[in-house]
Amino acid sequence: MLLSNDFGDAEFDHFNNLAREFGIEFNKDNKNLVQNNQFEQGKVIVSANNEIFKTANKLYLKEISSLKLSGDAKSVLDWNGDSIMAVSKYGKGTVYALGDPWLYNEYVDGRKLPADFQNFQAANDLAVWLLKQANAVSQIRQPSEPIRAFIVKTNQSVDDLEKSLYGENKVEDLIGGEGMQLRVAVQHDEKKDSATAEVHDASDDVFYVLEGSAELTLGGKLENPREATPGEWKNEKIIGGKTFTIKKSDLIVVPRGTPHQRVNSKGNTFSLILIKVFAEPLPAPKK
Repeated sequence: MLLSNDFGDAEFDHFNNLAREFGIEFNKDNKNLVQNNQFEQGKVIVSANNEIFKTANKLYLKEISSLKLSGDAKSVLDWNGDSIMAVSKYGKGTVYALGDPWLYNEYVDGRKLPADFQNFQAANDLAVWLLKQANAVSQIRQPSEPIRAFIVKTNQSVDDLEKSLYGENKVEDLIGGEGMQLRVAVQHDEKKDSATAEVHDASDDVFYVLEGSAELTLGGKLENPREATPGEWKNEKIIGGKTFTIKKSDLIVVPRGTPHQRVNSKGNTFSLILIKVFAEPLPAPKK
């Protein structure tokens, strides 16, 4: 809040150095002069649908400086052709300016002003508006909250999990599901001497080999691809791909759209950590 006074009772030159940063300048004038108890000379009528004053209609402001505005600053209350209250957005905040200290006790407690002046209601309106500006700033950006608990797996715990899958082709998910763009799983293939080739339109794969070896074909094109589910293409053969022998501790990244096909090396079991990264968060399962 920038609250000044009329020119005869305030220092303007230095104060305006600050105010101009927000597109506001306090004019060296003196508006709404009031003689003795001629309170009507200090009236200001608030127009309907005012941004700040929702309940107050008739205000009392005497001996105030008017405002000169530029840039993003805008008037929120005019009187007799002058801007007397203004606001300006600055960064994430809002600046409010008035050329008067204004809300003295004697002008809000009902003891001095005639009853039809509504400075007390105006003070409430202003306080409510200021609090909303502060709340808006605090709500602009906040860190997100975790949607799953974090996971820490020691080398031994990963080894134990992998061994628990021995004896069959099996996958154990560590994390993933509704709302996530990530799936992490440990996969064990007891025997996989043939496999379907596939392409994912909307997910990337990362493989980290834990045990065993396999033949992995990457690239090329699927022969006669069929869309098994939306965005998931499959067939038995890749044309023009490149085949690699992958083994323990190898890391493979398969970007979406890349044909890939993996079979175990002859006589080998095979285990890997599978990481899938999805283009969009996964939806809830259909009921």
